[in-house]
Amino acid sequence: DKGEKAVLYIQLKSDFSLHLPLKIFTKEGFVEYASVVELMHGAFWGSIIIMIIYNLLIYFSMRDKAYLYYVMYIFAYLVFMITERVHGLQLFGDIPEILHKKYLAIYIWASWIGGFSMGRYFLKSATMMPAFDRIILIIIFSAMASIVLSFFADPAAAIQWAVMGTIICTVFLACFGY
Repeated sequence: DKGEKAVLYIQLKSDFSLHLPLKIFTKEGFVEYASVVELMHGAFWGSIIIMIIYNLLIYFSMRDKAYLYYVMYIFAYLVFMITERVHGLQLFGDIPEILHKKYLAIYIWASWIGGFSMGRYFLKSATMMPAFDRIILIIIFSAMASIVLSFFADPAAAIQWAVMGTIICTVFLACFGY
């Protein structure tokens, strides 16, 4: 009934991501909330898709590999976000196997490979900073190895490793950018 107070006890368990806080809506409130959220996600993902298309066009017109690395980075990020958030996947009926959460770690590592490859190319680190370049190559090859291992590892363990790798890569990326 309207105005009635209730106490709810919920136990949650997940091997993958879990987004809190949970909210309870009225039917009308949920429809309004969901439409705003879907609009924002659509605008966000649409802008990423536009960035991918734009950078592919630049790559095909200029043949500059940096744009291809950027497309790889941003595409892996897009697939990660779609897989992690699951928005829009109902358009396929069932969730396509390739967008299953067990592959999240692979998309995280692919994104890092693209990002570091792009930075390496743009900054010409092989000639300008050879010592740093060796570290970048170690990160890229470690990410490649992590992708292969993620196919065989328990998905929850693979995601935990990818999160640890993301912490390490983020710290290094800050140093690299500096």
